[in-house]
Amino acid sequence: MLALGKWNTLKVVRESPQGLYLSNGEEDVLLPNKYVPQNTKIEDDIDVFVYKDSAQRPIATTLKPLAELHQARLFEVMQITEVGAFVDWGLEKELLIPFSEQTDENDLPG
Repeated sequence: MLALGKWNTLKVVRESPQGLYLSNGEEDVLLPNKYVPQNTKIEDDIDVFVYKDSAQRPIATTLKPLAELHQARLFEVMQITEVGAFVDWGLEKELLIPFSEQTDENDLPG
């Protein structure tokens, strides 16, 4: 199983016009062309961060996020909407933190 929100070492299994497909032996995930390191070949192992795209599909990147799943970190809020806050977490797509997942500032220590 792919470790979402974490770094994964995956094998390059095939090419497509959109990028390279990587596999852990059970599941495949797309690494878009813009994140493919130079000279990467079929059968190479590559370290990638796996997360869900806007269509809720797993996607891989070689960019380093500011935090991984279950890590605490302060983020810069880029936009607040009716569903939550969008924060800059170091990847191209901003991360949505729904209001239901946010802590009330009155609950914070100190």
